[in-house]
This record gives sequence, C-alpha cells and structure tokens, in this order.
Amino acid sequence: MYSNIGIALLLGAWMDHFHRRQQYPRTAWIAWTATVAALAALIQPSLELRTPHSRSNDATAIGAAVRKEGRPGDGLLYLTGQQRILTAANPEDTRALTDLALAQDPVASNTLAGVELPAHEIAARMLEFDRIVVVRAVGMNPPTSPQEEAKTTILRRYFREHATTHVNGARVTVYVRD
Repeated sequence: MYSNIGIALLLGAWMDHFHRRQQYPRTAWIAWTATVAALAALIQPSLELRTPHSRSNDATAIGAAVRKEGRPGDGLLYLTGQQRILTAANPEDTRALTDLALAQDPVASNTLAGVELPAHEIAARMLEFDRIVVVRAVGMNPPTSPQEEAKTTILRRYFREHATTHVNGARVTVYVRD
C-alpha cells in the first residue's frame, strides 16, 4: 500500500515534467500513455490489498471465534501475551471470559497488550479452571519467558485439547481439564 503512494507521486512528477515541456507533443503523448498504463497496472494489486485475505490476520474473525468457542466463566489465555491485541477490536468478544494472565489491562498499563502476572500466579490461576480458551498467532514462535513456559507446561500437564478453530492468522483452541 505504501508503495502505491510513492508510485503515484513519481507518476505525478513525471506528468508535470512533460506537461511543462509541451513543445514536444509526441513526447507528451507517450508520457500520458505510459502513465495511464502504469495506473491501470496498479488497479488489481490495489483492489487485492483491500480484501480480508490480504491481511496476515483477521481480528474480527479471531474475536468471533473466541466468542463462539468460549463459555461464560471460561479462562482465556494468549500465547504470547502480546497476542492480546488479536481480540482487542471488539471487547464484547472476550467479556464473558477471564483473562488468566493479565495483571494490568492495556489502558491501565499504557501498553498495547497490557502487563502479565508472574509465572507462578498464571499457573495457579490456570489450575482454577476446567476450560481454557487459548489464542495464538499462526507462524509465530512464542518467546521463552517464564510466563510463556508456565502457560504451556500447565496446558500440557493438566489439560487436553478439545477443539481448535483456525482463522486467518490465528488458532483458537479450547482446552479442557483431564
């Protein structure tokens, strides 16, 4: 998308240059033809940029999947905590769930994803729930922080995967207690 702006500026400068040199009508005609051809070539990529499939993730679909899979009172976990932004588009999607790792929300912490609890507190909170909805971005390797290690260890040891929904850019998985 940003390259389109640059190309448009270059084409405009090029057209202005040839417009000022009107003494060569054949050159001006070639310039106008080349400009129209370049703009026509940009139409298809520009339209493709505006489709949902052009994005690496679809925040609306991710939030809808969380709302569909989660039940009121379920735990909610993000692998990693930075992925909390995947459901930030509509707070109603996660309102009925309990964010198990969140110490301070994004507004209170003045951050995009909030601040997470220490690892031992996350582990203890996870063990209080029988169902946990987990949101993770596809293709991202989680950092090896103590919080992330605690989340994956508790899930692996005490829960089993019940259902997974794949959406553009993320997986929403429901884990149930063994």
